[in-house]
Amino acid sequence: MKPYKSNSFHESTPSGLLAFFIFVIATIITLAIGSLSENFDNQSIIAYRVNALLIAGECLIIIRTTPKSIWYVPLICNAALIISALIEPNFWQ
Repeated sequence: MKPYKSNSFHESTPSGLLAFFIFVIATIITLAIGSLSENFDNQSIIAYRVNALLIAGECLIIIRTTPKSIWYVPLICNAALIISALIEPNFWQ
């Protein structure tokens, strides 16, 4: 008989799918914080910091589970920031 091995959610789900989930969740949280703090913070620095901490933490967990995913997980998770940096005219100001 084989011993029962419990698979966690991170081990049983593909890394690309987990990265896409983090992309969606981080984008929603960033937009929510950005819209709430628009009166107080014109540049939404708080929203970008929370986004960065969330993405960094989850990328660390995903990459520890599957080390080969280091090549694409950070790109998928940060897709919203990369696209907004390229499209928005006032992003770098």
